[in-house]
Amino acid sequence: MLTRKNIYNELNGGETRTNEVPDAEESRRYWGDIWTVEKEHNKDADWLSEVKDEVKRRHSQEVVTISIENVRKQAKKMPNWRSPSKDGVQGYWIKNLTNMHDRIADQLNKILMGMDTLPKWLAHGRTVLCQKDPRKGNVVENYRPITCLPLVWKLMTGMMADQMYEYLERENSYNILFQSATN
Repeated sequence: MLTRKNIYNELNGGETRTNEVPDAEESRRYWGDIWTVEKEHNKDADWLSEVKDEVKRRHSQEVVTISIENVRKQAKKMPNWRSPSKDGVQGYWIKNLTNMHDRIADQLNKILMGMDTLPKWLAHGRTVLCQKDPRKGNVVENYRPITCLPLVWKLMTGMMADQMYEYLERENSYNILFQSATN
């Protein structure tokens, strides 16, 4: 893709990118071998038992609910015109169609409370391969996968993350989590 950045880079004597792409089947095989290998975390790690003990001493986090204010706050963080994912929605529309914020909050709360199922499209992204180093050419290892997820998914997970961090800071267990993880 010819972008302003690429044009200026070429004019200044930088590397030029070609439109050559790696073989599709070879890419599927390479990344499939990486993505399909299951890994299990160490369930007996010392820091996990420390965190579990600390959680038992504290009360649990209240149920996460999404308000219109949460939607507005998180929507403000979204870039306006980034490339949309499969849903085709761009940040500008989520930010500026404020009459929909109530409906978005209501629908996401229903999903979080188990009153509605998570639609497949909401957590389904489009993955593209981006070249890392133009000098290495179009070998599969020279590409990294980038997955574009729907903005509504990013909106929901961003609001949930904000509420979890607020809880951790309020309970002062944020420091405990990071102290335990570094030991």
